[in-house]
Amino acid sequence: MLIELLKAVFFSAFVVFALFASNFLYDKTKNFVYSRKLAHSLVGVAVLSTLWLFDSPVVPLALSLVILAVFITTHTREVFYGVAKRGRLSEIYFASSCAVCFAAWYLVDPKIAVASTLFLAWGDGITGLVRWWTDKRHAKTLSGTAANLVACSLIALLVTPYWVGAVGVVVAVVLEHLCGDVGRVRWLDDNLAMPLGALIVMGGLTWVL
Repeated sequence: MLIELLKAVFFSAFVVFALFASNFLYDKTKNFVYSRKLAHSLVGVAVLSTLWLFDSPVVPLALSLVILAVFITTHTREVFYGVAKRGRLSEIYFASSCAVCFAAWYLVDPKIAVASTLFLAWGDGITGLVRWWTDKRHAKTLSGTAANLVACSLIALLVTPYWVGAVGVVVAVVLEHLCGDVGRVRWLDDNLAMPLGALIVMGGLTWVL
């Protein structure tokens, strides 16, 4: 029991550290792209660790819901200003997607749930960095999409069989490219569409097999 409690405390502390680290980086650089992607990458590390830390998604699901509540209640005050800005709902969507993916752990292989979340945390993260480095604009560039494809293809190695993960990758990359406030499908945020679309498709394929 004590070991499980320590795991939960460590996991929670690491996620909170990721949020404050993004604040710190923003204070130093004033670059919202870098600070936001730092938080996403660190949260991705925490998400991946759940496969070895926990036998159930109770702790990560609970923390996702807590973070979601924090983002909602502090939305107009920018408490975590390194990752969330006033008027932006992206991090609310991010936390919502994480919560849904962890909840789906009960319905699908945990590795599918984790991979779907990592498509967002790491795949979308590297996409944003590449687009910033190559274009300096918040736009859907082919270079960013290519980087997303490579990153998600590596993440899909978690999924067995790999072809199921590969199908999830295609779905995630296409949805990320199409959705969002600068995509063709502006009414659907890519922070929701990307991980949840991949989750539904990969989970559905495993149910059919």
